[in-house]
Amino acid sequence: MNSRSLSRFIVLILLLAAANSLRSEQPPLHSHREFKIGVLASLTGSGNSLGQDTVAALQIATDQLDAEAKANQGGYRFHLFVRDTQQDPVKAGGDQGPR
Repeated sequence: MNSRSLSRFIVLILLLAAANSLRSEQPPLHSHREFKIGVLASLTGSGNSLGQDTVAALQIATDQLDAEAKANQGGYRFHLFVRDTQQDPVKAGGDQGPR
């Protein structure tokens, strides 16, 4: 399994877990609960195609989850916060300093 397939598989599992937890909770009709999802992806640099594909797939998934939540539970919203790591570990995780 290559890294692209593994990344997509992990993202799919996380989104399915989030959707499953929504099914167990029944908010009041027209609830406006928002889930914020942080995404670190390489949108520039040598690995930009994988990062852009990942963000596009996540956007499609969140749109589908929004539509399903609106139809079934009354208004859950998902919002992606995308940050470009440029394939740089310092930009991806911040400067942790020496340990």
